[in-house]
Amino acid sequence: RVYCQPCSAGRFSDRRGALICDACPVGFFGNDTGISACFACAACRFADIGGGTTCSPCQVGTCNEVGATSCWAAKLGYYSPSQASDRCLPCELGRFSALSQATACTACPKIVGTWFFASSNDRQFLCRSGRHRVARSGVELDVVPADICVQCR
Repeated sequence: RVYCQPCSAGRFSDRRGALICDACPVGFFGNDTGISACFACAACRFADIGGGTTCSPCQVGTCNEVGATSCWAAKLGYYSPSQASDRCLPCELGRFSALSQATACTACPKIVGTWFFASSNDRQFLCRSGRHRVARSGVELDVVPADICVQCR
């Protein structure tokens, strides 16, 4: 008589009568015994080795997608404030992130206009109705002057 044993945690079998259990692949985990499929790691969590029973959280300033094997830096205009984050967040209106792997966004200088969401620098804004942006001869400015949006004629 043949007796079947449940697969140990971190392993699975999706075949009836299998002789061996397979390790959960990278990006997946199995936290229980006797499972027929492993579970994908949630966003901002990862499993970089097979046969895992849990997923590790991404570091602050990083995140990833479901089922990932590593984490990547938050892109410009986005941030990840804590290890409990479930996604990288876009910088709010009036704030920007000029660095990758940001943990917070910086307040933009005060001007006459509306800022974009997910700005990667302090010059990404729209002038309010009836105003237009002033070209600054291609020179990058450290501070956006208050008169960058001027009244239309």
